[in-house]
Parts: sequence; structure tokens; C-alpha cells
Amino acid sequence: MTKAMRQEALPASETIDEVAAGVLRMQLPVSLPGLKHVNCYGFVDRRGLAIVDPGMPNPASYQALKKRLADAGFSIGDVHTVLVTHGHIDHFGLALRVQRKSGARIAVHPHFGIPPDVSGPLGDAHIDGDTVDVSERLRTGGGVVDVPSASPRWRSWEPLERATRWSSDGDRWWNKRRAGVAHWRFESPWNNEFIGPPKAWYLAMSAGAFIAPKRFRIPSPDIALHDGEAIELAGRPWTIVHTPGHTLDHVCLYDDAGEVMLVGDHVLPTITPHVSGMAATENPLQAYVDSLRHVADIGPDATALPAHGLVFGSLAERCQAIIDHHDERISKMLGIGAEIGPGTVEQFSQQLFAQRHWGMMAQSETYAHLEHLRCEGLAEVWTERGELVYRLDAAPKEPSLSEATGGLTADREIST
Repeated sequence: MTKAMRQEALPASETIDEVAAGVLRMQLPVSLPGLKHVNCYGFVDRRGLAIVDPGMPNPASYQALKKRLADAGFSIGDVHTVLVTHGHIDHFGLALRVQRKSGARIAVHPHFGIPPDVSGPLGDAHIDGDTVDVSERLRTGGGVVDVPSASPRWRSWEPLERATRWSSDGDRWWNKRRAGVAHWRFESPWNNEFIGPPKAWYLAMSAGAFIAPKRFRIPSPDIALHDGEAIELAGRPWTIVHTPGHTLDHVCLYDDAGEVMLVGDHVLPTITPHVSGMAATENPLQAYVDSLRHVADIGPDATALPAHGLVFGSLAERCQAIIDHHDERISKMLGIGAEIGPGTVEQFSQQLFAQRHWGMMAQSETYAHLEHLRCEGLAEVWTERGELVYRLDAAPKEPSLSEATGGLTADREIST
């Protein structure tokens, strides 16, 4: 039997849909593991329109955006505001180019530019409570981002002149061995070493990049999206909802009157968003689950506008399905621990994920689950030969992340 293609993996449609009053969905092409489009939303008002998540910084995406806008009766010059749900390249990529064309203002959460899985040659940033001066970081450059983290096990990055292979996003990427091309070697929090992509490519893909190819540079934001505040879009107020988990800076937007929530990558219809173990919090899985509960409480029956896939209803139901999925993963992890005994993150990840997903991303999410168990007192951890080793409680208390039981509505796949 042929497995049905996930909504998020469907090619970008050229059709423009009005998914809520004054809100247009325009799909732009993406070529990432498991993702073939991103939903760019246009909020129409008397001044023109604001757009959310303008897609990848490449010619195909830019031409698609121009065409979608033209088909809707607009041009790039009509865009007065660009909002970014979070600092991943398929969401913020064209923000600078649109800004240069139209003079649009850029709106991001104050933590934009602090990637969840990077500590390296980024611009200076200082976090004080819930704020970070992103614009100052972009102007000055240099230094290392100071991120709030309760874990002492952080990454180190160093230049590498030669590399034969690197693993990311669940796929294997092969590079010819050649001198003069700087790659990165970095040590994960669980002390596995990975060889990363070429330096310029990595910096271009990171929202924290200061030194990057011109077309990939990120703009200095103009508007800070603070949790609980309102922003006017399509002629009505939308509440900003900070939802850390997928990334530290992720935000959703809620239209209380219309019971519509733009959810970005926080809640996807047929795959579960990646939860990185290399986040700037001690227990990133719990942070993500708490954010799921938060949006479910705000708009349980809301219509959800995701960044990938189709519009869906019953937001709380989908949030609970994702929580249930992670509960199942926790239970499976405990079973693996009982079977293999003490193990490394890599060993647990290779039991938890299919071989096609093995690599840095699978290990990162496995680490997030193991650290959750440690935080709950259900796992011991120590270091052997430079690697973290976990022993899980064979007879634990109930480790549920959920407040209710139930099955998943979709099988597990990794999303960026």
C-alpha cells in the first residue's frame, strides 16, 4: 500500500485562498526534508497588506511571492509590514528583500536571532529577562550570543578545512573533500561530534548570522512582538502569543473575534514539529508542551493557520494529539531503557527513530526526551569516555506529559 503524502510535503499550490476575513494564504516553494512549501499569509487593509513568513531567500521563492501578490491584485511595493513567526530560514528568508523593495517594517519576537541549537560566531546579543537588542547585535557583529541556559553542556564550534560528510535534518549530505572550504566541527551537549555544513552555508541558514551572503542577510527588526500585546492586522487586533518550544522566539497570532490562530510551526496538521534538545532551556520538551497547552486554552475551537500544510479546525484536539505523541515517545523511551540498559543519546535515538532519520536532528530530539526524564527524576546521567550515558528508571512513576489520554492522529516525522 502506498503511504499517503503528508500535507506539509505537497508542492506549493499557485491557488490563493482567503482563509479568514481579509487573510490570504499564498504558498511558496521550499525544498527541505519533509517540507515542499511554506504558507505566507497576507493581511489586507486600507494601506495595502502585511505578510507573515515570506519564505526562502532564493529567486524561485521571490518570483512566486511576486506572482501570488500580483494574482491577488498587489505588488511587493504594497507590503507595509513583514511579520516573522520564528527565526528559521524558510520563514524569515525574504524579509530583507521585501523590506528593501517596499520599505516594509519587520516584526519579530525579541528573541529572534537566538537560534535554539547554536552557540558560535554570531553577533553580540544580551538577554535581560524577556528582551534582546537584535538590532544592536546586527550592527556590531562579533562575539558569542549569551543565551539563558541551565545546562552547562553546550556546544563548541571550530573551523575545519576538510570534510567528507555531514548529517543534518535526518538526511545524509555528502561533500567532496577539498581544501580551502571552511566547515564546522561542533560538540553536542551529549558530547557527540558532528561535522557541519560549509561555513557560509550554515551562517546563511541561521537567523543569528551576521557574516553571510548578501541575499541571506537578515534585517534589523523594527517592531518587537511581545507576548500578550495586540497588533492590528486586516483591520482588527490580533493577540501575540509567545510559544517557545520549536524555537525560543516562536510566536502565534490570535484573532479572538474570529476564533482564528496563526500557528506557524508550533502546531502542524500531519507531522509533529521538531523539538530540539539543544534549546536554551533546561527542559525544552516541557516548554513545548506547556506552549501547546497555552494555545489550546486560548482558542480550543479555533481555526488554525499553519506555516505548512492546510488550514485545520479544533486546535485543542490537535495540540492534545501532539502531546499524546510525546507521551508515547516517553513510554517507548522507558521501554528501550529497560531493554538496553544504560545507553548514549545516539544509541537511544537509533532505537527510537527509523534509520533514514538517524543523525544530528534525531539525536537532538532524543536528547530532549532524555533530559525531560532526567528533570522528572526518571533518569540518571553520567559521562563515559566523553559521552553522556543515561540509565532510565525501570519502575517509574507515571511520566505523562498529558492531562488526558488518547492516540495520535498522525505518525511521527521530523520537521524543520
